[in-house]
Amino acid sequence: MFSLGLYYLFHLIISPSFTFTILAYPFLLGILAILSWSFSIILASLTVFFRDFKQLISIILYVLMYFSPVIYTADFFPARVRELLLYNPIGCLFSLLHWSAFGLAPPSVGNIIVMMIFTLFAFVFAHRTYRNRRAKFTKAF
Repeated sequence: MFSLGLYYLFHLIISPSFTFTILAYPFLLGILAILSWSFSIILASLTVFFRDFKQLISIILYVLMYFSPVIYTADFFPARVRELLLYNPIGCLFSLLHWSAFGLAPPSVGNIIVMMIFTLFAFVFAHRTYRNRRAKFTKAF
């Protein structure tokens, strides 16, 4: 909470004008936390049973990072490619974070709906995967 207040303070000092899009930033960080937590639970639950999954996870994370506008903004790509890129839920979420913090163009409503449905599905799937595999964790060792 303190760091978010510090972020808003620096934003007011550096930014010439205050926009209300910056108020969406904590909500978007919450969605990022839910999505990250869901992926963590799913991958941790599956890694117990599939040992080779550890190597696959690192490859998947590299590919996901380069297909998401984490290092760059979505405006880096042409419009036809950008729309496909933003159907990646993490790409859409980072594009929304860029919109909130820097005032860049937001993704389309369709992309945001896909991201929210995917986040909800990942959250439910993470809980079901953990609940179904929890009793077998000690047997897998």
